[in-house]
Amino acid sequence: MSTYPKWVEDCRRKGTVILRNGEDFFLYSTTSHRVPGKRNPQVTRKYLGKITPEGLVQRLDVNVDRSGIKVYEFGFSHALLSLTPKRLICGEREDGDGRTVVKAIALSESPNSYLSLEGPDMGETVKAKDYPYYKGRFLSLTGLRLESLECLKQIYLVIIDGIRIISAIDDTQHALLKKLGVPMP
Repeated sequence: MSTYPKWVEDCRRKGTVILRNGEDFFLYSTTSHRVPGKRNPQVTRKYLGKITPEGLVQRLDVNVDRSGIKVYEFGFSHALLSLTPKRLICGEREDGDGRTVVKAIALSESPNSYLSLEGPDMGETVKAKDYPYYKGRFLSLTGLRLESLECLKQIYLVIIDGIRIISAIDDTQHALLKKLGVPMP
């Protein structure tokens, strides 16, 4: 039987097993139960986390549907609103609601956008046949293709009991936001 380093053994508890994969160590809870017709008991393991020299990095499972936590796409939609010139937002539409156009573009490109919190009727006010026009208008006014903002769709707005949290922003996203001059709240 192989021995593990002391920092790995320190994480062992009753009812757990340590498994090694290459240089990484993982902790699992383990139980066994009898299955009728089987000769030996069946072992069930549940992943608890990765063991590092600093300790156990536990896995965090949250059932978003039952917990009341809401997760929305934020980065792409926020950048789209920030980059859209005032000319498109204030007055290209007969009803004067150019912001609705921007929201419709954002919701078309990112259906789980935080802009859906502002009302479900965004897409209905801008006809589907007009969408390519406004998308092209955004391109001509800003010089940006919406595809260039694609990596920003990985920035999320998380709402927990009314508290709004923005997810971590990686180096690539940060560099793009800085290059475009988009301030993050």
